[in-house]
Amino acid sequence: MLINREQLLKELDSVSAGLSTREIIEQSSCFAFTKKRVMTFNDDVACVHSTSLKIKGAVPSAPLLNILRKLTDDELNIICVQGEEGSSLEISTKRKKVTIRIEDEIMLPINTVETAEEWKKLPSDFEEAIRIIKECAGTDETKFNLTCINITPKWIEACDGYRLARWSMPIKIAEPIQVRADTIRHVLALGMIEFGETDSWLHFRNDDGLVMSCRKYKTDYVNLSKHLKVTGSPITLPKNLVEGIEAADVFSSESVEGSNQITVLLKQNKIKIVGEGVNGKYEQVGKVKYNGPKIKFLISPTILIDILQKHTTAELSDSKLKVQVGKYRYVTAISSQE
Repeated sequence: MLINREQLLKELDSVSAGLSTREIIEQSSCFAFTKKRVMTFNDDVACVHSTSLKIKGAVPSAPLLNILRKLTDDELNIICVQGEEGSSLEISTKRKKVTIRIEDEIMLPINTVETAEEWKKLPSDFEEAIRIIKECAGTDETKFNLTCINITPKWIEACDGYRLARWSMPIKIAEPIQVRADTIRHVLALGMIEFGETDSWLHFRNDDGLVMSCRKYKTDYVNLSKHLKVTGSPITLPKNLVEGIEAADVFSSESVEGSNQITVLLKQNKIKIVGEGVNGKYEQVGKVKYNGPKIKFLISPTILIDILQKHTTAELSDSKLKVQVGKYRYVTAISSQE
């Protein structure tokens, strides 16, 4: 059958969030094709989308994606072929032919994911909230609940033990739930407009019919409200630091510790930002209206840029820095450098 290459790539990319680079569960590194749909599932994320490739079987994702990106033809002839050693997917053009093995039996246990029966509209700022809030989630698996984003009927929040962020937003859920930050971040690229809940999953759907399901948890999430009550002296941060923060992000994004943070140092009328990673370091000094003791804190470049673009005034206590920008509040611990 003739298949539009770009269309097929778009379909496969849309469900890539459910892939695993290693076989966490059987066929979790494969695209499973069945009943005019393509599916992926890695135990934390499940994705389902309609597809133009009407075949049945599980195809290894890496070679299929790589070859589709390397071929330049607009249309490809793709068929399933039965051979002595089993089935294969044959992709051909006038001068090229590619064969990729295919598993006829779909073992991917995606049928264990419940189906949402009711869909509700996502708040218009949900994507923006996730983009900011996810930056404050932890990466230490021994503190599992802090690797999650806490979604409540009134707000979305995250904390890694040193910094926290909360975005006020009414969401039509019955009770607080947690979703891994590394899981829910995929909604940022998929244009989700609706959500639904089942016993074990939080489902999202876009206007193309793509459904992404994230496993949800119910843990004893830390009460962050008391930590948001910070009273201190006002400090004005310079807007002209944005370009320097973006440069620092080049290196801090390569941090071996897994979280992307830059260091900010404040002393009398001066501010210094440092971004450091495995391949180097960026430092920049600027002027700021500040007359307190020398302090240091870590902050996500994404959050700091967002703060500077929207609101430059912060509150500084002896142990915390607090910023309130529109619907969200951000607090980070600071340390004295005296």
